[in-house]
Amino acid sequence: MKKSFKFLSAAVLGLAAVACSSPEKMAEMAENVSVQCDPAVLEVVAGKINATVTVTYPADYFHPKAILEVTPVIVYEGGEAKMEPFVYQGEKVVDNYKVVPSDGSTVSEKVSFDYVPGMEKCYLELRSVVKYKNKSAEFPTRKVADGANTTYMPVSYTHLRAHETT
Repeated sequence: MKKSFKFLSAAVLGLAAVACSSPEKMAEMAENVSVQCDPAVLEVVAGKINATVTVTYPADYFHPKAILEVTPVIVYEGGEAKMEPFVYQGEKVVDNYKVVPSDGSTVSEKVSFDYVPGMEKCYLELRSVVKYKNKSAEFPTRKVADGANTTYMPVSYTHLRAHETT
């Protein structure tokens, strides 16, 4: 019985160790990563759309020698707006990005976009690419927030006058 338990334990640990042994595996297992956005419905305040995106990487997910680029993008009628990517690295990467340890981690990043007319019906998504040596793999695009509440925006006097004459 003890021998069976030791074998089973070793097998489980072995599977966990190779679960994300390559960038492709990280991309395939992206659904195991938890993503939240605060606020869930974006808001326009003073011409800006600001939010905080929190990502939780589970244990044994992040490859120790991988670099992950995550680009926040607002998609709206008439276009899209991209931020500079957030870059994360595994524990064994010798660089100066945020380290995500192999035992899992939660990271929060602030996103900010200038409001453009048409963004009322937008959504925020994350586009990610993992790199390891000379390989790279794209993650499935992850939608994290819907719409932009514009009730805080001032209504222009010209806009009000146009409605009075009709």
